[in-house]
Order: sequence, then C-alpha cells, then structure tokens
Amino acid sequence: NRRHPGDEHSAVIAEVAIKAELPGGAIQPVQSFTVDSRTAPPAADRSNGATRRETGVDADATSVGAEIARVVGDVARRNNWLPARR
Repeated sequence: NRRHPGDEHSAVIAEVAIKAELPGGAIQPVQSFTVDSRTAPPAADRSNGATRRETGVDADATSVGAEIARVVGDVARRNNWLPARR
C-alpha cells in the first residue's frame, strides 16, 4: 500500500515544447503547452498499475504523461508525420 496522507493533494505540472527538425538540421518550434495533473484527464492505462482510483504523485505523473502523448500524437497526425489510421 503506497498511499500516504496528503498524497491526494499532489500535483504534477509540465511545460512542453514540441519542435521539429527541418532538412539541414534547423529546429522549428511547433507547439508549446502546459499540462497540469489537476486538470488533465486521468490515465486509463491499467497495464502500468495506474488506475482511476489511485491518487498521489505517481498517478498524477501518469496522467500528465498520457496527456502529453495524446497531444504529441495529434500534432504528428495534423502535420502528416505519421501515417493515417486504418
């Protein structure tokens, strides 16, 4: 049992900058955003132990990571960096 008093009030905040490397090596900013675990949707991936019932910094970090992955995937699809889903 990893729960500790006070963990239910934790928060993880990440400043994220997505950049693309252009031909010739130049770096171009694509998008910047902030993710806050207090407003990010809870991660639904149960394979790594995170569930919607868990609280604390581990669950907060999992939610932030899932939201970053979702946004990066959306940006990649909009810019045709990934093949379209079938």
